[in-house]
Amino acid sequence: MRRSLALVLVAAAVLVPGCARGTASTVDCREEFSDYHAGMSEYDNPGSAALPTLTARWDSLFAAFERLGKSARSSDCGDFERLSRTVESVEYALVTADDYDMVARLAGVEADLAKAQKGGQYDPVPAGVAEEIESMRVAAPMVTSDLAAPLTALDHADPLDTDAVDAARDALASAAEASEPFQSCLDALESLDDFGLGDYEAPVG
Repeated sequence: MRRSLALVLVAAAVLVPGCARGTASTVDCREEFSDYHAGMSEYDNPGSAALPTLTARWDSLFAAFERLGKSARSSDCGDFERLSRTVESVEYALVTADDYDMVARLAGVEADLAKAQKGGQYDPVPAGVAEEIESMRVAAPMVTSDLAAPLTALDHADPLDTDAVDAARDALASAAEASEPFQSCLDALESLDDFGLGDYEAPVG
């Protein structure tokens, strides 16, 4: 589930030391903002319904890079490093939330099952698969409730405040560990993975 955009964007930032120091020409500055915007376009917003503030922040940053790619002056290059670090930090939080969104992960399982059935597999649906999916249908909404508070804290943490983001992630991991519905969904995902359904991956706290 984890995406590699952050690594791509870090690499992009490393390649543009002039802009990061604010020393590039206007033409070069616009090119760097434009190239970064193109990288964001390739991966798109990894937003999460559980993190609406950060999802909207990513869209705002996307628009800022698009605008600066067309209109930046050399004096704007000093903002490149701060803005790119903000994108990477926002995405880091958004991708973290993916692991804990059991409603979305259940939807992924069901989509994989529908695709497999269309290809002639799992007709009828194996009893074990049906049981695990049904257990997730019951538990996933409970997970949403159990993790609402720590997800809200993560959504409102300043993405450039590493300590605040890490504290929010730790609180989310602890809440998930203590949530029986979450652990039930995780066990179901592990079983369903044996059938090639879903994307089992235990969260990294």
